[in-house]
Amino acid sequence: MKKILLLIILTLIVLITPALGWDWSILNSIFGPKSEQPEDVPELSLGYVPTVHSIDPVVLNKLYAPNFKNMDFMLIKFDSWDDLIEALRSGSIQGASLPAALDLQAAEEGVALQIVAKSHRHGNALIVANDVKSIRDLSGRKVAVPALASTCTILLYRAFKNDTNFGGVDLIEMEPEEMAAALSRGEIKGYVADQYIGAGSVLAGQAKWLRRSQDIWRNETCCVLTLDRDFIARYPKTVQELTDGYVGSGFFIDRNHNMTVPTVGDQIAIDKSIMDECFRWGVSYASLRPTEEDLAYLYESLVRLKILKGTLDINSTMNGSFIAKTYKNNEALAPCG
Repeated sequence: MKKILLLIILTLIVLITPALGWDWSILNSIFGPKSEQPEDVPELSLGYVPTVHSIDPVVLNKLYAPNFKNMDFMLIKFDSWDDLIEALRSGSIQGASLPAALDLQAAEEGVALQIVAKSHRHGNALIVANDVKSIRDLSGRKVAVPALASTCTILLYRAFKNDTNFGGVDLIEMEPEEMAAALSRGEIKGYVADQYIGAGSVLAGQAKWLRRSQDIWRNETCCVLTLDRDFIARYPKTVQELTDGYVGSGFFIDRNHNMTVPTVGDQIAIDKSIMDECFRWGVSYASLRPTEEDLAYLYESLVRLKILKGTLDINSTMNGSFIAKTYKNNEALAPCG
């Protein structure tokens, strides 16, 4: 009975509203379908420290960001990794290009991050004094790394066949900018750092590279693009667009060596002759797909050396779905994937 009465009332409303001059759109706004709301376009602030391992985000900002449709993008420069990590922790930035070991360390400390891409490949080298003939000559001598929690440490560890004593090397931490001078003064016998730090000394005849990173660990995981995990879950379109641009930026760098320094020079101080030497040594910004196997090896090695704690589920720290789509959906990039 109630259903019949309601039907009669609605019928009367339909019949009399034109006669009374009522605006049917008012009723339609109440009972009709709701109009779609505009899609939420988030702000995405990406942090970086100006080193040659952070060229990709600078190229991204110049070439791709002006055309982004799914985000308001901002690239933010930091003077130190500590400041960058603190910004990730506080949520003032949503992502960063940073060393993978620091990303894992921050994740252990409760920062909810996921790696979506590598930043480069083959980017480090073991640089030694000219009188060093073999890696055995480093036993008992000081060798520097930029931080214990670093891929550089693991490269030296691998060079000594996973020896937790590093073949008797006296391993010390040192700021990368100080390494070349310390080597020339005889304060250290070698160092592991990004190729750019070593290439200047080699070109000046003050040192030589004993091993490049690809000679030690072909699938080295060094620096990565990492994002806040909740941001990834909430804005998948944004993350896909960012990943597409990031991979495209690396592709641009690898195909346009001569344009790289002019493109990023106002934000990262780079000597072109030194950067050209790095390219000759094999540093690459293409093929940026991370793998769980290599990330797990990096983490487990840092745990074995008692540098990290071992509390992470390593599978939760990586999301490779976006970069897989990037390579699958772009014919130009597919060969790099």
